[in-house]
Amino acid sequence: MFTGTRERPAGMRDIPQKGTVNMQTKAGFSILEACEHYGVSRTRLYQEISEGRLRLTKVGRRSIIATVDGDAWFNALREASRKAA
Repeated sequence: MFTGTRERPAGMRDIPQKGTVNMQTKAGFSILEACEHYGVSRTRLYQEISEGRLRLTKVGRRSIIATVDGDAWFNALREASRKAA
């Protein structure tokens, strides 16, 4: 009988689908991923990088924003907005 859910065979583990990485465990983000994660535009992200408020790491041709750097930048923005209010 169909129950509406698929049952996995015993011993089979859940395998994440392509593109479904837990953002909390990533070491770094691409520019697009950082924009999506922090809710800002590419223009704003590049502006923050050029003004020295957000650190960018180059890995070959790729531009990576380390999760710790992105989180520190985002928390600094939150603190600045609290002080301004």
